[in-house]
Amino acid sequence: MPEESLNVTIGRLLDRLAVVTHPCHLDLLMFFQRHPRTLIGTDALASYVGYDPAEISLSLEALVGSDLVSRSNNRAHSARMYVLRLHAESGDWLPTLLAIASTSRGRARVIAVLDTRTSREPRATESRSSRLAHRIGVGHA
Repeated sequence: MPEESLNVTIGRLLDRLAVVTHPCHLDLLMFFQRHPRTLIGTDALASYVGYDPAEISLSLEALVGSDLVSRSNNRAHSARMYVLRLHAESGDWLPTLLAIASTSRGRARVIAVLDTRTSREPRATESRSSRLAHRIGVGHA
């Protein structure tokens, strides 16, 4: 698929999945695609996915709030059960986006499209240099 056409396809998928606005959202979804039912703590998840625990918490709240991921309600334990929710309302948009992002080239294209959409302000918990370092050197689980 030509680069420009791929960018348009990614843009349309991101329009449908409006909650995916940051690379951390994408990387968490990819982690949960590989581990659709997982019992894990935020710190462990942060180390597997390669983001600061505060960034993971913000992204988890967005994904849980959008109903793409469900989370157990037991706050007494450090680990919680997370379940990826691929349901009819999301159509094929999420699996298609994750299929594109499953290669390093595809992930880079999705992140590039996200960057063009979110070039306004970096999130408070993440500096520009740490975002660049993540994109260059840290893979996804």
